[in-house]
Amino acid sequence: VMDRVGDGSSRISVPAGLEAVSVASDDVLAVGGSVQEGSFVDVYVETGEGRIALLGKKILVLETSAAVDQGSSAAIAWVTLAVTPESVSELLSASCKGTIHLVLPGGQAAPEEA
Repeated sequence: VMDRVGDGSSRISVPAGLEAVSVASDDVLAVGGSVQEGSFVDVYVETGEGRIALLGKKILVLETSAAVDQGSSAAIAWVTLAVTPESVSELLSASCKGTIHLVLPGGQAAPEEA
């Protein structure tokens, strides 16, 4: 069975007390593709009724599809976030019902500059 499912190890490090959850995204929804591993983002959902709701502030980005693809022109297709266990179902439900938008708060240096 382990040959089929792997050893359970992960290439990302999830901070203690948090869980990793991936949501669909793209360059537009991820601040023009500026969101990257180590960024902290505010997460909003836009519903079909035109409503926008804040889901979380200062959420750590663990990984993006662009980083995994490692191409300089790779587009973001998904983003993995570190969230509290209580927030997982809310985030997944919101991603099914609406569009997730990631916002970079001001005053934050890019991870390679920090």
